[in-house]
Amino acid sequence: MIINKFIITYLLLSFVSLVLSLGAVVTGVRTRKIWGAVRLGNDQDELEKNVYLIISLVGLGFLIRLILVPLWFFTLQSMIPSVPGAMCLFGVHQIGSPLAWIATGFKIFLPFAYGFWLVLNHLDRKIISQPFMKAKLIALFPLGLIMLTDALLDLNFLFTVPPRQVSCCTSFFDLPTDAIPQIFTHSSWVWVRTWYLLTLVIGGEAGLLVFLKKKGLTGRVATLLESRIFTTLVLFPIAVAGIIIFFLALHTKISPLFLHLPFHHCIFCLWQGVWDAPLFTVLILFGFWAYLTYLGITFLKKYEEIRQQIENSMISLLIWSGSCLLLGLIIVSIHLILV
Repeated sequence: MIINKFIITYLLLSFVSLVLSLGAVVTGVRTRKIWGAVRLGNDQDELEKNVYLIISLVGLGFLIRLILVPLWFFTLQSMIPSVPGAMCLFGVHQIGSPLAWIATGFKIFLPFAYGFWLVLNHLDRKIISQPFMKAKLIALFPLGLIMLTDALLDLNFLFTVPPRQVSCCTSFFDLPTDAIPQIFTHSSWVWVRTWYLLTLVIGGEAGLLVFLKKKGLTGRVATLLESRIFTTLVLFPIAVAGIIIFFLALHTKISPLFLHLPFHHCIFCLWQGVWDAPLFTVLILFGFWAYLTYLGITFLKKYEEIRQQIENSMISLLIWSGSCLLLGLIIVSIHLILV
């Protein structure tokens, strides 16, 4: 086991989130069964107080998991000197493969779920009737299980990994022998162009919706852009594909260009060697998250009933989405111009 200040801090916070996730799983099941069953008197008031306390604790757990996302990568970075052969985070992952890779995948994609729940809780508390209470309670059980799994993966990795010899990222990414890895490491502009197109579509759609909403225009264009069929079949897949293709673009073309190493395809080295690479990565992911959160809320059954009450918050999500995507594109574009 490797020990340093980052690992100790991470373990403490992860343990707290583990306790909270266990509470989320247990209470999510029990509360959902009895919510609405108690009808009269003080029992109903007492139940509601317990529910609000549980939601507050679970919200704290989700916030801790969000804080642990950047701390996870800092922790892995701090382990590089203790792992012979490791040049970047790839080598650290290799000492705990495949669980380490699964844990990192959780850190990239689970914030979308945690963040969505926190936004949903924020919107719900702004309305006296709390129309999303049922949705929040239903989500406690699966999200609690996910948070529990995430925390256990972290603890297992940090408590069991030995500081053994590993191969560096070059031997894996730059010299692939199989056909499929060769496809995804070929330095082509295809993924970059596709990512640009998808990002501009989502960012442009978010900007257009903000304009229409602020002007109070509710014509055919606005109706189409907010229709469930269009968002489900077109916009949602585009946003999800944009996230996946973003990482392919980083891996295939952006990393070699920005690192000035034509044959080196490693996102970890990009984040380590280019100072603003983590910044534009976070901006792009946050932009897509804000947009997907907006879509997710519009999918809920109660949305149409209370849309006017949360309209300003929904516009804010679109503004954040468009702004972050645009800023991320600008930073990447400046790099592409200068290389």
